[in-house]
Amino acid sequence: MNKIKLALLVSGVLFTSANAFAVDKGTVEFTGALTSDTCKIIDADINKKVKLPTLSTQVIKANGDEGGWTRFEIHVEDCAPGVTKVAAHFEGNGFGTVDPTTGFLKNLEAGGADNVQIAIRNKDGAGAGDEKIKIGGTGEYFDVTKGNGADANKAMLVYEGGYYAVGTTTAGPVKAKTIYTLAYQ
Repeated sequence: MNKIKLALLVSGVLFTSANAFAVDKGTVEFTGALTSDTCKIIDADINKKVKLPTLSTQVIKANGDEGGWTRFEIHVEDCAPGVTKVAAHFEGNGFGTVDPTTGFLKNLEAGGADNVQIAIRNKDGAGAGDEKIKIGGTGEYFDVTKGNGADANKAMLVYEGGYYAVGTTTAGPVKAKTIYTLAYQ
């Protein structure tokens, strides 16, 4: 009987010790690829400007309110034969321009509207919905046209920008800026 109690006691201590030494670290492996197959952004879209409508602070007034969604397009051409899909990858441009909580662009206008940011979302009309893209993320991928002719090896990337409230808003100008690069599939 004592041997059974001793065996149970030892096994209990072993299980307790195993939990005491639980894993508290791990690894992260990154994989990716670089490609020499690219597309060219057309000159008119390299430094894109999107004019949002002027809205009332009664429309965009409290945390989570959004509106003024405005479509913008990025056109690419001269896509290499190996490129079948292309998207915009939106990046912060430094200097605290991105809210780490929302992932959206802060208002950079000095003396501008308070508690309003600019969000970007997918908008292609093909069922992607209105999924917002956090800065540091990649938007929806669009097909590159293939074949011969004037429309071959081109794509049109379609997104929207709009106001997003992060608290009680005040009136004033709004300005935000992001950098984008092309991402490929």
